[in-house]
Amino acid sequence: MFDLAILHLSDLHIGGEGKSISKPLNSLLLDIKTQVQSIPDKKLAIVVTGDTINIGDHRALENAKTFFRKLKDTLGNRICGLYIVPGNHDKTRTTENEFLIAACRKLSDEQLSQESVNKKEHFDQAFEKTVWPILYDTYKKSGYVDLIRYIYSDLFNDMNSISKIAENTYGVHILEVEDKKYCFVMLNTAWSCADDHDTRQLILGQFQLANIIKQFHNLTDDTKIDITFVLGHHPIECFSGSEQDKLFAHMISYTEMNANIYMCGHTHDRNVINWSNSRHAIHTLMTGFGWPEKPSDRVHDHYYSLYLFDLSSNSVEIYVRRTNDGSSFIPDLSIYTGQIRSGSEAGDKLVRPLRFEEGQGAILLSTANGLDSKTIYVSNNWFDHYKEFQCRLNEISFGIAESMDSYKSDLFQSFLSERNDVDYDEDTLNLGKFFIDYLNNPDIYATLDAEKQKKISSLLSNNEEKIFDNFQAFFQKLCQEFHECLVDHIKPGQIVRFHFRYLSDRQSYNYSTLCSSFSDDESCSDNHLSYEPSDIKYGDLILEAFQSESTGCLIYTSNEEKCQKKLNKKWKDFITVVPKFDKNVYVKKVNQHTKKRMPFITFGVTINSFDHQWLLQCMDFCGIDKYLSLWIQRYCEVFKLDIDSFLNWLKKQDKMEA
Repeated sequence: MFDLAILHLSDLHIGGEGKSISKPLNSLLLDIKTQVQSIPDKKLAIVVTGDTINIGDHRALENAKTFFRKLKDTLGNRICGLYIVPGNHDKTRTTENEFLIAACRKLSDEQLSQESVNKKEHFDQAFEKTVWPILYDTYKKSGYVDLIRYIYSDLFNDMNSISKIAENTYGVHILEVEDKKYCFVMLNTAWSCADDHDTRQLILGQFQLANIIKQFHNLTDDTKIDITFVLGHHPIECFSGSEQDKLFAHMISYTEMNANIYMCGHTHDRNVINWSNSRHAIHTLMTGFGWPEKPSDRVHDHYYSLYLFDLSSNSVEIYVRRTNDGSSFIPDLSIYTGQIRSGSEAGDKLVRPLRFEEGQGAILLSTANGLDSKTIYVSNNWFDHYKEFQCRLNEISFGIAESMDSYKSDLFQSFLSERNDVDYDEDTLNLGKFFIDYLNNPDIYATLDAEKQKKISSLLSNNEEKIFDNFQAFFQKLCQEFHECLVDHIKPGQIVRFHFRYLSDRQSYNYSTLCSSFSDDESCSDNHLSYEPSDIKYGDLILEAFQSESTGCLIYTSNEEKCQKKLNKKWKDFITVVPKFDKNVYVKKVNQHTKKRMPFITFGVTINSFDHQWLLQCMDFCGIDKYLSLWIQRYCEVFKLDIDSFLNWLKKQDKMEA
């Protein structure tokens, strides 16, 4: 669920006389009605970023009133706030104010001499009292001020706190929705517009910026703001270089606006622009409805946007809507640039982290002690792999559970076969019931008294050979489950090998193959022996994974610096996994003061193509060592298996087979 929805309208360019609105505007209202159906009451803020009236024509005032009246009826009780800033079409242009604006721009030129700078400071101090009233009068002549008063006084009379700010054309307001506080900084970016060639010449004005900053601190210094939105008609790129720098510095400063979102229009287009550094990020969200249609014109694209902000997940969902050739609104998929796939559930929206500095566009791979962390940037393709990997991991868990049930049943059958009597006596039946109750619910062991625990241990030790044999099969089952569930697509010549090794020589610390399983194509099936795991010594990644406090998984290519023995050329990468459960530790007393520790059992996956590197990364990221620890430890707990004894039995089996 989201915390706040914002309906972003811009460049409505409402024109004409009378009290009716154009067909495109009616289509807009109809589409808005369908798009806001799921938004709860008091969760939707409306933002209008300028050019509400077309070419400053006061005759369009009644039409504009009609539009906002219908907009209110469409949205009903969902509305929690309304923010309107002026655009260059919302004022009447006169020769006088064009002259004044040219003078103001000159005084804002960053190339001024020091003497001129001093004059500018004096001008800034007097500007608000002398010049601003003249420029502000152009908003009255166009009907913009009357429209603002009507909207807030007659339509939204419960928003008086915003009314004066909007009427003044700039200011700061705090919106509270449930337990969240949102700051809306409303800028008048259009007062310094004089003609149609204003790009990179606009100025915000020190008078406006100083007032904004003062209001901002008065409202926010003693309260926590969850998101700061800055609203303006023009993209920041429309300002002169020095004005851009000044505004941007205030927007990203932690001690000033600390803004997260800048909303604008002016271009009659839609865009999402992301700016970020290591400390801060700002999204520029741009939209625009566009010019009124004329009978001879081709059909223009009209745009509007809807944003859903979810603070807990640090995300904003961006829905952009545009008209098709029939003037009906549809999702504007052209903005998404391959971020989504057609037909997916998220096919009509773009999702972005609200704060890049808090988001994770990358994941850290595990590294040995003393190495810098390794990072991979996560693509949609990688996430697809990971989602499938997690599903398959669940399948493996189910398969392991079924195998455990099978081993329990096998053990009970072994118990029965040891009794030759066809008709079991009462003691045998009671013992059998006691044993099967334990096997069905091994967790009861801790609640049993010492005598019953001893009886369970005796029953299990009498079947030690069967338990060891099944344990060996258990490891093979794990390899096969990984093999069958995790690797589907193998190209000719590709191999993915899953294997377990065990500590076979405690003098030389040598590890030998316990079992292995291959995912490969048919061209390699006759050459398995050359790809079987070889014996290795304790050290390199086994040692590093065992000694690491943070992980039991290490990928070779992320930790190559720790490996004295380099990877065989027929392989590309591998992951070493040490399951870290209590019983998987061999301790050897070297001398009176020193003990050497190492794992009894290790797991690994080796690949000969980087096409399957995602598999190693997914195993690392999910912490496959914890899964293996859980599965193996459960077997040991249920069957009271001692790994040291099992490995001694295994070595005897190997000698017998040899």
